Amino acid sequence: MFLTNDFDDPLEGFDSHVYIPCLRTDDLVFHLAKPEVQQRLERAAGISVSAVASLRTAIGHLFQHFTRRNARACAISLPPDFSPTRISDGRAETAIDAVLTRGLAANESDRRAAANFVFWTLAEFCDEYSLPFDLMIGVNRGVYADGVHHVAE
Repeated sequence: MFLTNDFDDPLEGFDSHVYIPCLRTDDLVFHLAKPEVQQRLERAAGISVSAVASLRTAIGHLFQHFTRRNARACAISLPPDFSPTRISDGRAETAIDAVLTRGLAANESDRRAAANFVFWTLAEFCDEYSLPFDLMIGVNRGVYADGVHHVAE
């Protein structure tokens, strides 16, 4: 049975040879500006994230943790307006610094550049760990933000 596990899932309490983990990365790519996501990443990776280098190291720790527990894939749901683009190291430094220091107050261009950096970093780790990167393309998670409208009969 194949699972989809949040990046900070401890992967404990089940047989990971029967229930196969998958590293879900949506929050890392699209919500890194949220302080709670940064805190979850630091707890899961066991290091303080303060720049591109430590972010890359933290993501590497996640891949180590998941592959040690028999993970067989990394997954992400890509919204319709996201088109992954590799960015320069300099742009990544600026964007990650803005996202980590200003959080949700970071400007949209920095948040988008940070998302691109994290996406490509994940892809590189997928290659290094020989894991497929499952992309669910065109997913709009906010469609029913207020719930599904139900008409009483």
